[in-house]
Amino acid sequence: MIARSSRRGCVPPSLRAGLARARIVLPAADGAAVKDIVERVGASKPTVIGWRTRYAAEGLGGLEDRPKRGRRRVIDEVVVVLPTPPTAATAVTVTQRVIPRPAGSDLDIPRA
Repeated sequence: MIARSSRRGCVPPSLRAGLARARIVLPAADGAAVKDIVERVGASKPTVIGWRTRYAAEGLGGLEDRPKRGRRRVIDEVVVVLPTPPTAATAVTVTQRVIPRPAGSDLDIPRA
């Protein structure tokens, strides 16, 4: 049996996905019914059926991630390093009311 990690942060997402798929496929290989696997693993019925089908057709290779649709994300390191200049929507206006004033300063005197 595969042990579950109590802390999700210590397992990389790709390994976590592989473990979830193994939890579905291993009982299926032993002849467990879809309903039993759904209850045991907590995955949806279409998910269990899909992974069982892929494993039956492709073996272990079917459990690997497939390329996603669409254009691959490209991170421009120059953009990430440079700070983003503030815009009118993101700028914060600081007023006298939020600036802490030392006690007894002339700023405490009300002005007319």
